[in-house]
Amino acid sequence: MRDLPVTPASMQATMELFVNLAEGTLIHVDMCRAEFRDYLRDPVAQFPLTLAEGLALPYAEQIEAVDLDRGLIWDPAPMVFGLDRNPDHTEPSVYPLALAIWKLLSQTSLATVRENRPGAFAAMVPSGPLRDAITAISPLPEGTDVQGLADELDVRKPNGVSGLGTTLLYVAGMTGNQYADTTHDELLDSYANYGLDWEDIVLLAEVKEAQEEALTIARQFHGLNDGFIKKPKRYVTLFRTVQRVAAELRKRRVAPKTLMEIYAPDPPREDPFGHVYHPIDISRDIETDDIRGIDLLGPVYVLSATGPLGGGPPALRHPDGDAAPAPGGGHPAG
Repeated sequence: MRDLPVTPASMQATMELFVNLAEGTLIHVDMCRAEFRDYLRDPVAQFPLTLAEGLALPYAEQIEAVDLDRGLIWDPAPMVFGLDRNPDHTEPSVYPLALAIWKLLSQTSLATVRENRPGAFAAMVPSGPLRDAITAISPLPEGTDVQGLADELDVRKPNGVSGLGTTLLYVAGMTGNQYADTTHDELLDSYANYGLDWEDIVLLAEVKEAQEEALTIARQFHGLNDGFIKKPKRYVTLFRTVQRVAAELRKRRVAPKTLMEIYAPDPPREDPFGHVYHPIDISRDIETDDIRGIDLLGPVYVLSATGPLGGGPPALRHPDGDAAPAPGGGHPAG
């Protein structure tokens, strides 16, 4: 490679080689905006093939290819692992656990999907054991401290299930880890600078660490989702346990003394863009889906992929929304 002449084709092949070698080693890279072959088994072996393909193109097309793909060198986009809070994208029949948690949280301040027609949640899956299970799950009461409940569930491991609390927050997009809370579509909608520099090894290590935690959280959800598909009745029992734990926590909670304490029990929070939100504020964008009988609510907090614009390392976790470290993986209920 040292003896290769610098041409658009060799630059393109070298960029692809570097990014594929960096993927999973330095950080997890989102390559959807590039023409690079992502997740190659052997990037080094692919290099001469990519070079030959580039050289076969007209010179103007070689220049265009370099221009299109240089973003992953100058401003690499990190991979994110959030679960979309829209049934059109997160198919309930494939991810019934997401549907169950949407229903569980539908009356709380962390609701992202609300039922506006009785039976709407259950109707999103075919008739059978899964629909029966969704029907049997009751929403948590309005005013439930979901963050406190999640912390308690992670400690207790109800019915032997690890990481259930973090999984609730994952489905709500509120784990506090931005790589677990940001969905791929949300990342695609943002063409801002991600603040990553291939030469900043310390920063890349911080990003990779947060991404690995996000991967653990996502895999934990998928493991529990598989368990729900196999044994939905056991998860009905699990969610009843969640209701009992939530009731216990409500009894412990000190009764508010003022209207401010009732409607604004927590201090304001600030997202990475500098926008101030109050935790009780659910005045989000609402899109009504009359066909399904649900309302889709926008994110509780606006989160970026890496952090605030400007100097300094990115805030990898929301300052006041940190969840407990993710366990090593979920286990089927019961």
